[in-house]
Amino acid sequence: MQIERQFIYDNPICFGEESLFSRVDEIRVLEKTADSARIHVRFTLTNGNNEEQELVLQRREGKWEIADFIRPNSGSLLKQIEAKTAARLKQ
Repeated sequence: MQIERQFIYDNPICFGEESLFSRVDEIRVLEKTADSARIHVRFTLTNGNNEEQELVLQRREGKWEIADFIRPNSGSLLKQIEAKTAARLKQ
């Protein structure tokens, strides 16, 4: 059975085989304030496929950190994690 890990702060995020990542092709800033930004990233996998997603960044203690991953087909990873956590807490 394959387990999908979905953690953000201080924990790894795994969406399958990590060795498939090859290179970043484009990074574009969509929105930016003093303490947050939303960027669009286009990257290539070793199998030749291109992927795109948006990242929400937050500045914490002077450094930029990824606060959320926004995927075109599944939306906000953070919201998915929060929903699963809330459902588990109700059990």
